[in-house]
Amino acid sequence: FPVTIARKIIVEGITPIQNFQIKILNIMGEVLILTKNKEIDISNLPNGVYFLNFETDQFISSKKIVVQH
Repeated sequence: FPVTIARKIIVEGITPIQNFQIKILNIMGEVLILTKNKEIDISNLPNGVYFLNFETDQFISSKKIVVQH
């Protein structure tokens, strides 16, 4: 099930030495946000369905999110 989010995403469980990046994509696959921050402000994204991709050197995890302000 998708996760509903209003303003920000906080990623937990990342070790300080872990190399990672986070992408927020729209439903057409366009990258809207690309960051290495654990806290992501999504308040400027319009309401809708997006994908959050968490990528490290070893794996990629994708989660469907719903932005609803």
